[in-house]
Amino acid sequence: MADDDAAESADAARSDSACTSDGMWTQEALADYRRRAQELIAAVTAHVDLTAQRGGRQRELPAYFASAEGVQRAVDAFTEAEFAWCGSFPVRAGGRNEEDGEDGEDGEDGELDEGPVVDPSVGEAPVLSVLARWDYVITDVEALLRHGREGYLTAWPQDTEDDAVVRVHDPESAVREILHGPQLPVLDDAPGLEPTLSFLEVVRHAREDEDAVLEDPFGVLGEERR
Repeated sequence: MADDDAAESADAARSDSACTSDGMWTQEALADYRRRAQELIAAVTAHVDLTAQRGGRQRELPAYFASAEGVQRAVDAFTEAEFAWCGSFPVRAGGRNEEDGEDGEDGEDGELDEGPVVDPSVGEAPVLSVLARWDYVITDVEALLRHGREGYLTAWPQDTEDDAVVRVHDPESAVREILHGPQLPVLDDAPGLEPTLSFLEVVRHAREDEDAVLEDPFGVLGEERR
């Protein structure tokens, strides 16, 4: 009798599933689900072992990122296997699950930071974006790299020269470290403005003539990055 009641409960749970597919509730799907779970456990365990040995050095990052990507692949495979087995998602896109707030809200009572108070006189265009371009001809790569590494160690004094060499390895990365921090402090401190977002793009390209620059000053980014 107990077995019959358990079977009925299982049948009811299956019929209540929001999504169904031909392969759901099969022994094959269950076996794959268990296998993916073990793979996820192994990936997380290996990642923890690797991360526990880190000491904050830049040379550790390639192995760390590769391990993190392996964990993400294992999470994705596990999520797909659970859906194939029972129609449920244990992990939502962006790391959200069903216990988080609705519509991507986080924190207590689902409250979101609304950001700066906008002056109503600017209407529907309250954001001021400053777009500019500065071109420099590279005359000494090694000197630029040295200066970039000095900038890196100034921003991260706890790191070593080896870290700086890994981090600053080409002219683009050198410039990013030289410019580390606010690029427009004079505007960051200006009354009536509150900085909300900044983005720095460094592009190395063949020299353009002046007419091409004037026609499209941001063409060097390429269509896919604009």
